Amino acid sequence: MSPYTETPVEILTQASAAWGIVSAPQGPAYETGVIIVTGGLQYRVGAHRQSVLLARQLAAAGFTTLRFDLAGLGDATGDVFDFETLGPQLTAALEALTTQHGTVKRVVLWGLCDGASAALLHWRTTTDPRIYAVGECAAHRGIAYGLVAPLFEQGKVLATHLAEFGIGRYQ
Repeated sequence: MSPYTETPVEILTQASAAWGIVSAPQGPAYETGVIIVTGGLQYRVGAHRQSVLLARQLAAAGFTTLRFDLAGLGDATGDVFDFETLGPQLTAALEALTTQHGTVKRVVLWGLCDGASAALLHWRTTTDPRIYAVGECAAHRGIAYGLVAPLFEQGKVLATHLAEFGIGRYQ
C-alpha cells in the first residue's frame, strides 16, 4: 500500500483555470504543506518528473504537497505569464490546498529556477500569514544549492572587485 494518495484539484483565477495534483500522506499529516512552483515553461510534472518525485517523497514523510500547472502550460487555460506576475496563481493554489485539505494551516512555497523567483517575489509582496517559508534550488557544477547562499557569495566577490579591494573568486 502506498504511503500517500494523489487527487486532482482545480485552481481558478480570473485569467485561467488550472489543474494540480495533491499528494497527501495516508497517515497523520503535518500542518505545514508544500506548494511546488515549476520553473520556466514546465508543467506540473517538472523536468525529468522531479516535481512528481519530490511531491511523493514529501507526502510519504507527512507533508501534503501540491504541484500544479501555471496558466498556459500543461492542462491550464489562459496565456503564459512571466514569473514576475504569478502572484494571483500562487494565491489561488494556496487557497485550493488549504481549503481542500483542512490539516494544512501554513505552506512552504518551493520553487526551482523561475519558480523560486516567483515564490520569493510573491512572498515579498503578500501579507498572507499562511506562507510559512520559501524554498528555492539551483544546480551549479553538479551540486544542488539553495539560491540565496551562492548569490551572497557571488555578491561578496563582486563587492570586493567593485570596491577595488582586490580580485575575489567565486568557487
